[in-house]
Amino acid sequence: MSALVEQLNGANGLPRQAIDDCLANIEAVAPELLALVEQAADGTLDPAQLDPLFYGVHILAAARQQRLFAPLMRLLRQPTQAVEAMLGEADIVTLPRVIAGCFDGNAAELFELIRQPGTDPYMRDSLFGAVAFLTWAGRIDADATRGFIERYDDERLVPDDDFAWFGWSHVIELLGWSDLTPRVERAYADGRIPREISDLRRFRAGLADALAAAPGDASRFVDDELGYLDDLGEELATFDFGADKPVGRDGGGVAPGRDEPPAFLTPEQQEQYRRGMPVTRSAPKIGRNDPCPCGSGKKYKRCCGAVAA
Repeated sequence: MSALVEQLNGANGLPRQAIDDCLANIEAVAPELLALVEQAADGTLDPAQLDPLFYGVHILAAARQQRLFAPLMRLLRQPTQAVEAMLGEADIVTLPRVIAGCFDGNAAELFELIRQPGTDPYMRDSLFGAVAFLTWAGRIDADATRGFIERYDDERLVPDDDFAWFGWSHVIELLGWSDLTPRVERAYADGRIPREISDLRRFRAGLADALAAAPGDASRFVDDELGYLDDLGEELATFDFGADKPVGRDGGGVAPGRDEPPAFLTPEQQEQYRRGMPVTRSAPKIGRNDPCPCGSGKKYKRCCGAVAA
């Protein structure tokens, strides 16, 4: 392992300087970082290399290295727990921006991952976010995205209770495709999009904002944590990586980058969280873009909403 990449490994706290050094020398470190992603995609990664993998994926994406896209797509096809162990909460939080940064033009591969039966529902939601932004930015053909969105509905490509139906509707909302509103209305009417997650009022408000936005106004995507990775030090400051991180959720532990169960959950719900099980709770409805009540500072949908949905 080169000295630059070695600085990413086992650090207590965010290795900001090492990240900056790697970005400044991206052509020198990219082959080594890409090799780690290839190993992760093949299931041969040494667990001792989880930190360089995690930071490497983000460094490569921030540097707009399109060579990352193909092995990343293979990595994301691994079982959900394996992806969580390698990427931590980045598997849903920063993933849309990682994909936007490394996208190589292969929209069909991205669409296929979204529809793949084994893809985690919350990851599907994140992937849909990447599709929406890349389509708005002109990097995915709008007709291709529209065709996929319509086929997703017509063929019911995932089960009716899949959380990703919200992500599907959110693409329509963010892109201002008002003519597809009847499809979203039907999805709410038949229960594919639970009203605890969102409702038609929020959808219509977001759609109106998209229609009113200037052609180059990306603010709605920024507000939804979509776009490109910018300041990695800021982006990754809340992730728990380093020598003291937990080693996984298979024995009641917590995956790298995941927080301990939120304090407001009951003991039973906290145990469900530790086991990676869905958590049901009877708390008042919280908007998916509202601040999470656990106090993390994140949006509800990117924090406890992914557990409680």
